[in-house]
Amino acid sequence: MKKILSMILALVMVFALGATAFAEGEVTPPATGTEVAEDDTTKTPDTVAGGTADTTEAPGAAEGATTEAAGEKAAAQRTITINNNTAGHTYKAYQIFKGGLSQDGTILSDIQWGNGVNSEALLTALKGTEAYKDCTTAADVAKVLAGFENDAEQLKKVAVVINQNLNNANGAQSTGNGPYTITVPSDGYYLVRDEGTVTATDGGTNFILQVIGNVTVTPKTTNAPDVDKKVKLHGVLGAVLSNAVSAEVGHEVDFTITTTIPTGLDSYTNYTFNIVDTMSEGLTYKGDFLVHTVGAKTSLQKDEDYTLTIEGQTITVTLASKYVLANPGQKIEITYVATVNNKSLTKDRENNSVHIVYSNNPADSNSTVTTVDKVVYVYNFDIVIDKVDGADNKKLEGAQFALYKETGYVDLYYQWYDENHENPNTFGWSTEADRTIVKTDKNGVASFKGLVPGTYYLQEIKAPDGYNTLDKPVKVEITATYDDNGNITTNATPNEQNNHYEVTSTITNNKGTVLPSTGGIGTTIFYVVGGLLMVGAAILLITKKRMHNNG
Repeated sequence: MKKILSMILALVMVFALGATAFAEGEVTPPATGTEVAEDDTTKTPDTVAGGTADTTEAPGAAEGATTEAAGEKAAAQRTITINNNTAGHTYKAYQIFKGGLSQDGTILSDIQWGNGVNSEALLTALKGTEAYKDCTTAADVAKVLAGFENDAEQLKKVAVVINQNLNNANGAQSTGNGPYTITVPSDGYYLVRDEGTVTATDGGTNFILQVIGNVTVTPKTTNAPDVDKKVKLHGVLGAVLSNAVSAEVGHEVDFTITTTIPTGLDSYTNYTFNIVDTMSEGLTYKGDFLVHTVGAKTSLQKDEDYTLTIEGQTITVTLASKYVLANPGQKIEITYVATVNNKSLTKDRENNSVHIVYSNNPADSNSTVTTVDKVVYVYNFDIVIDKVDGADNKKLEGAQFALYKETGYVDLYYQWYDENHENPNTFGWSTEADRTIVKTDKNGVASFKGLVPGTYYLQEIKAPDGYNTLDKPVKVEITATYDDNGNITTNATPNEQNNHYEVTSTITNNKGTVLPSTGGIGTTIFYVVGGLLMVGAAILLITKKRMHNNG
């Protein structure tokens, strides 16, 4: 078996799948294009007791790793120490091959299956492919692998099969931070992998192959993809991307998603990268969908670099595995436009969330993890009129109001042709002639819906019967600020029924002055004038009679 060393080189490449480069040197063999330590002294001996050994060269140990000196006899047990371990990671070692080790520690011969693989199942799976159809032993498999030394794609495919047929692992879950040591039964070739729970902030630790002797390595993990999202008003000069925005019903908003493709993906043959965006019902997807790289702003090609799926309120962008693996570390930006619809009038805010579903295990293409949702918000507000009697606070029905705002040039009036607010396209601001007039109901309530923060004026067009009309408009202000998480501070309060934010203005009306009726005063005047005439006639009669008697 003169090619054992070449086989081992290939095998190292195979079991480095999923494994990123070590922080302190690489354990991945030269076939992958990674570095091997110059001071590497881990080699298999030329001979073993009882016969001539295969002269296949062994893969190098990781840079910074320590092995027993050449010429020392093989130990009954070996240790693999993992630096920079963190609590919760579960490192396990699987013996893939074992054999005889010479005294000088340079050659491993008489290669047999290790106890870390289900050799029968693995061999059956491998024999289903053309290259391995005639293999019957571990040595046969090793020889075929040696032929794939410079074919990374073939080795990755084989590695997936091998990793589906592992058993009898050494090692367990670590309980703290710091170096973690696994004791293995003998010299040989071991696949060490992190089998701990991978969270949404952890890309997972890739597989690490350690070779002969006691070794210490410092693994590096594949970073998890990150994702961010911002929103701004569409078509508004000076609009800035932020975590929240206020938008009137019928207006459009721009959403921007940014994400970065992970690095350290050399061990993957296939990689899932799904960007899943979900809008609440108060937002309607309009279009203008763009996907491009950040910086150069090179557009990605639809159906080649990515696919787009829209189902209801969910938009999914799936980056092609080929594109992801060819562009590690690339920052991607996605933009699209949505319209605020009338359903936003029944909620405190509209949310738009995004997360990424991504691969976390190079040995299992179906293994994925999901990032934490990133959410941005869209708000709007109502102005509510509370119409009451100024004397007893009785609710007044039938008062009519218009709403306007000052622009510095001309006053613009609230306009919504659709009385039930079912069609957002009928909302806008217009001249006084096209203004919308609302009327208070039996509870004295009327409202103007779907507004943004600002200063407004309520103009009473007609007072309830028997009441005086207001002689000047009522000023109403809506204020709002947002924190870094999109949460709001506002003078508006959520309605108890639908949680929609509203500012209530209590407006009083007084009854008119009570004047005497026309009939009453006419009768009084008649009686007074009639009385005066009778008195005058009596005086005249008396005067004439005295004049006659004197004459």
